[in-house]
Amino acid sequence: MSASRINRNNRERGKAFENKVAKLLGFIRVPYSGSAEEYGLGDVRDKESQKDARWIGECKTMTPKSTAEINYIIQAKWLIGKNSIIARAKKQGNKFAFLTFTKRGTAQSFSIVTTDDLKMYIDAIDILRTEKLISDTTDADTVREQIATIKHHIVLEEEAEEQAYATRLAEEMEILRKRVRNETTKNNTD
Repeated sequence: MSASRINRNNRERGKAFENKVAKLLGFIRVPYSGSAEEYGLGDVRDKESQKDARWIGECKTMTPKSTAEINYIIQAKWLIGKNSIIARAKKQGNKFAFLTFTKRGTAQSFSIVTTDDLKMYIDAIDILRTEKLISDTTDADTVREQIATIKHHIVLEEEAEEQAYATRLAEEMEILRKRVRNETTKNNTD
């Protein structure tokens, strides 16, 4: 297989993994990630606007040199240094940064976050437990499910608020239209 075909396959795999991660997290894939900085740094982020995003993620699909190889090799440049995901997240306004990676041909993926961010996640779960928003279970799947349920309810509330706002706005626009029609009719009869 030619080098150009191998590179094209790697880009396609990388793009597919970026899309998978973005969908899982409810994020967007940054267009032309890795090649066009004007779209933003990183592969995925939580908002369309780079300025408004809180999260910036880098996604890597690793191709082992042989089928017997099971090690994941994380390159230092992905995490530290001037072009690392952490440096790019700081450059974009001190965003939360993460590196998500998988091995070609597997469904399992992993993420690396800073220890400070891991501590924040632990604290957030403890706050949810203390506030009795989730149960005091040690079962990780149960905690994930309870948090997903809370998130779903929040999204539904936000959508309902947006719909109520749109309805109020439409009602106000109709009042304005009637007022203009009445004034136009009045002026035409005068």
